[in-house]
Amino acid sequence: MPRIELSFDRVNTYKREIAMYNDQIVELEAEAQNIGSTLNGEVRLHGSVKSDTLQIKCNKLIDRKEQLQKRIEVRKKYISDIELLIENIKDDKTREIFKYRILEGMAWKEVAREVDKSDDHVRAVFSKKSRELSQNNTK
Repeated sequence: MPRIELSFDRVNTYKREIAMYNDQIVELEAEAQNIGSTLNGEVRLHGSVKSDTLQIKCNKLIDRKEQLQKRIEVRKKYISDIELLIENIKDDKTREIFKYRILEGMAWKEVAREVDKSDDHVRAVFSKKSRELSQNNTK
């Protein structure tokens, strides 16, 4: 397994990007509908005369949709890998700390409150386990 960076910022950024890319895909599909096409690889233009300009535009829309879908797949894979890594943490409290901090994006104080420990304790547990996971991921 390649090295996985345990970063709330990255997970949060990827979640926002996935939503943004999905919105862009909806916009591309609406634009394709306006010119009489679908983005599933088929191009159907209104009327019997197919305009080269519209054909080119449709092909660009299809290409852009495929690029966005690939970006979404990469980001979903990263998040899935992080979730799996966290699920495999044996200690329940440590797993909760990682889930709250990385996946739910909670502040340290919130994490500490949820697991009924001090801020310093949850940070120390997180730091120690992060180093351990990092070492295991690079082997």
